[in-house]
Amino acid sequence: MLKIVVICALLLGALGCQGYSVTGGAGPIVTPHLVTTSETPRELVGINSILVAPPQFAEAARGSAPNQSMLYGLLTDAADEELDLKLISGTEVLKRFESAASSDSQAKQLRLAKEMHLDGLLLTTFNQYEERQGSKVGTNIPAAVSFRMKLLRVADGAELWSGSYYFKDQALSENLFRIKDKLTEKSGPQWRNAPELARQGFKSAMSDLGSKRLQQFS
Repeated sequence: MLKIVVICALLLGALGCQGYSVTGGAGPIVTPHLVTTSETPRELVGINSILVAPPQFAEAARGSAPNQSMLYGLLTDAADEELDLKLISGTEVLKRFESAASSDSQAKQLRLAKEMHLDGLLLTTFNQYEERQGSKVGTNIPAAVSFRMKLLRVADGAELWSGSYYFKDQALSENLFRIKDKLTEKSGPQWRNAPELARQGFKSAMSDLGSKRLQQFS
């Protein structure tokens, strides 16, 4: 089983790769955490087209979940940037998936992908989605995002790749020593919101999937 922990080297956001602790000093460093698994990476060679499903939300995340189409746009943008594949997504797909929502939705989603003659189905589920609360110069409740992705082979439903992403910012009270660093940045305080965390997580996950697939051709 191949497991790779991908940290901030894959995140190319404006803050660099120390999460929200930009310039050093006292206090813990916060880094995003992505773990991916591919038990049969060689079989990724056979995936040349993917149906990108709209993100779903576990029960614990539904109360604070944003508009699904907004996150779907962030996900498809990341897939377009990082995957050299034929991708099927968009408003029409979103509508068809909404109509397929049920206890056996995965089976329906696989059938939909098969009807469209695609090789893979990319599913994303948010287990946590918390927006930050606070002012421009501080945060009382930090943003937190956690999701799991999996790529299924349409022919038999086999899981070829999966990724789990988690990132929670620090509240101001957890990192008082670094507040001066944040306030002296030219761009202003560097706390980010939940959509930004989701976007970076999507980009990291899609970069990992794309890299694993391309490695199999060498």
